[in-house]
Amino acid sequence: MFKHGADLEKIRRKYHFKGELVDFSSNINPFTPENTVINIIENIEELRKYPDIEYIDLRNSIAEHIMDHSQKSDFFFNQENICVGNGATELVYLFMKTINGKVGVVCPTFSEYRRAANIIGKKHVEIQMIHTEDGLEYPDFTKPEMEIYKDIEVLFICNPNNPDGKLRNIDKVVDFCQKNCIKLVVDETFIEFCENYQEYTALNYSYQNIYVLRAFTKFYGLPGIRLGYLVTKDSSCIEELFKLKEPWSVNSIAAYLGVDLLKDKKFCENSRKFYKEERNFLKKSLAEIPHLKVFDTDSAFMLVKIKDTLGLSARDLKKKLILDYGIVIRDASNFLGLNSKYFRIAVKRRKDNLLLIESLEKICKF
Repeated sequence: MFKHGADLEKIRRKYHFKGELVDFSSNINPFTPENTVINIIENIEELRKYPDIEYIDLRNSIAEHIMDHSQKSDFFFNQENICVGNGATELVYLFMKTINGKVGVVCPTFSEYRRAANIIGKKHVEIQMIHTEDGLEYPDFTKPEMEIYKDIEVLFICNPNNPDGKLRNIDKVVDFCQKNCIKLVVDETFIEFCENYQEYTALNYSYQNIYVLRAFTKFYGLPGIRLGYLVTKDSSCIEELFKLKEPWSVNSIAAYLGVDLLKDKKFCENSRKFYKEERNFLKKSLAEIPHLKVFDTDSAFMLVKIKDTLGLSARDLKKKLILDYGIVIRDASNFLGLNSKYFRIAVKRRKDNLLLIESLEKICKF
């Protein structure tokens, strides 16, 4: 079965919970651009049309957006460098169909990379991140022991990583992949929540075989729209993806709305400002609670470890927060490389963040 956040209906059934739930398990912007609903209503007739099977307007809009926000790149991106999909997850599965050899995944991370490899029957290897006092770090790919991974065909990494939200420099990862002719897929679906993300995006690198995943789902607060895209300098890959892709997987409303959303620069600026303030507030407040270790983050969520002094697992804490406070967190114990003491929380509005803080303070007093 699927193991992700945002499983509120399943939780209601499991715990027989009838009231309102505050969802800290899904990392979705609590805001959407101002005129989104109006735009959907005004263009509802788009549903009576098939979408453009090649999504030229949408892909051109994405290319323009990328060029505006890739300050270090000397490459001119256009629609031939972009494939769109029914969320970024569709593109993970689609890209996996182009792979013949072994798949590498840097863990702990989003589970669908490994699941996609398993479903298609691809051999894969998990490369564990390094646990430090401050959090998780990518393994140092310059070390001799990393040579055992030079036979993989493609490497999947997430930046900022899920579940910890930390944005990292990937110079050494890119160098390793380029040296060994390894394709590098970088999942950047949460990068636009981060300050100065233009300096960290994998689109800045000159290596031809980098494939960047992004999504409208999270940053624009529209998980139900299901719209994502893959960007690469390797235009032959885009051609191959479209040959494999099911037609019309992005619906007409999503395709139209995507073009409009990318025009709203003010929303992007305001969202990043909001997240900077609430990240700092939430992290500082949680760090003052006994029995909890809060890891640094740059994105829309953060990873927390329960110290042994509390005597609760993440599963126990999740159940208690649901039944006593109507709060849902993400039990992170099923992330490969983490254990039963880890949980993930989204950064939300101040009133919701205060509710979580107060609830955890009460629990941690016992």
